[in-house]
Parts: sequence; structure tokens; C-alpha cells
Amino acid sequence: FAKGGKYFSAKEFAELQSGYMALELGAIQNTQLGRARAKINGARANGAADNTPVSLKSSEVALLNAENVIAANRREPALYASAVEEANKSADLLAEVLNTTKRPGKDLDETAAMKIVLSNRQVRSLKGQLGAADADATALNAQLESQRRALQTARAAVNMQETIDEARERFTADEAEAFQQGDKLLIRLKGLGFASAKSELPTRGLALLAKVKDVADRLHPAEVVVTGHTDSVGGEKMNKDLSQARAEAVASYFRTNGLAA
Repeated sequence: FAKGGKYFSAKEFAELQSGYMALELGAIQNTQLGRARAKINGARANGAADNTPVSLKSSEVALLNAENVIAANRREPALYASAVEEANKSADLLAEVLNTTKRPGKDLDETAAMKIVLSNRQVRSLKGQLGAADADATALNAQLESQRRALQTARAAVNMQETIDEARERFTADEAEAFQQGDKLLIRLKGLGFASAKSELPTRGLALLAKVKDVADRLHPAEVVVTGHTDSVGGEKMNKDLSQARAEAVASYFRTNGLAA
């Protein structure tokens, strides 16, 4: 084998290849287990052999196992992922237990520290689950509220259409026209029959206003707007005042019969 003009024997090439493979393995192990190694080494330097020997041994075994699994499956990350995760978890537990044994003013043995750590972890887990449940509940409530509003809007639209259809059936062509304008129902009255230049409600128009009131009761409107009109006979000011007076007469009828707004 030749490289740069130099020839290698089969043995030399095998040694070169073996060295490359070792470097490659070391790089993979370092990438995957660097954090766990650093925590274990830090724990050793901080007295883990004396304070938390069981946790130290457990983390060392998990680290060695992960190294071996990576060595056997270096190009198959899916096959060593769980071993790497276990090594990291074990190193985290070691560091947490060691720190707990050295609480300020209260040194604990490893067994007591382990119980505290596991208990705290369980509490954090329960808090996390509770937080997630609260978040889910909030999201669900928001979704339900959105659906409620959509349903309310749909019901209002259906109610409006049904009321319009009903109004059209209740009024004859000579009495009134009913039609929708946006989110409003407009009823144009034709048959009130005000006397010329007069604003008093004619008796014959009361039955028609009763029909209008029934339609309003069905819709439960926020307000009822009454607009008055006159013919073109007479001056502008007189007709404006007459229109206002007629509208007030109709509005007064509705107020008297239960339509406050």
C-alpha cells in the first residue's frame, strides 16, 4: 500500500486503520457520553467515593455499559441511544444525591439523601403533570368557549332566518315587508294608516304593531329602532316634525307593551 510515495506493509496499514477506528470510536463516545463522564469525574473529585459510593458505582457501571454498547454499534445510534440515556440519568442522579448529602448545616448519609432526591423528583414530576393538566384544561376550555360562541352565532343566524320567514308569513303584502340587513331584521310597515298630517296611532294599526311586537319578542333584540316617514305633502320642517312624532308614537306603543330598549 502506498501513500505520498511511501509504501506501507499490510501490518502497518492494519495498525493505521486500527488507530483510525479507535479515534472514531473515541469521538463518538465523547460526543454521546461527555456530559455523563464530566459529572462522574466531578463527583469523584467532590468526595463521591466516601459520601455516595453506591451511586458512584451505579453511574460508573452505566457509563461503562454505554461505552461498550457504542463500541458494538458505533454506526447504529438507535441501538445505543437507550444506554446513553441511562448513563446520563445515572450521572445526574449521582450529582444530585451527592449535593444532597452536603446540605449546609446538615450532612446526610447516602440512603437518606437518595430518599430525599427521589421524593423531590416525584414532587417535580407531579407538578409537571399538574401543570400539563392545567394547560390542557385551559386549552380545552378555550376550545369549548370558541365552540360555544360559534354555536351561539349559528343559532342566532338560524333564529334570524326562521324569524324572517315567519314574519313574511305573518304579514300580508299590504301590511309590511320583512327582510334582513346584515345582522338586523327590517320590517317596513305599510298598513298603519296614519291620518294625513296626524301622528296619533290609528286603531286599525294596533293589530299590525302587535304582530311586530311578537316578532321582536321572538328575536330578543338589543334594541328596536323606529324610523318615521311622511308623504311629500307640506313643508320640510312640518314633515320632519311629523315623522318624529309618528316614530315616537310607535316607540311609545312598544315601550308600553314591554320593549324597553
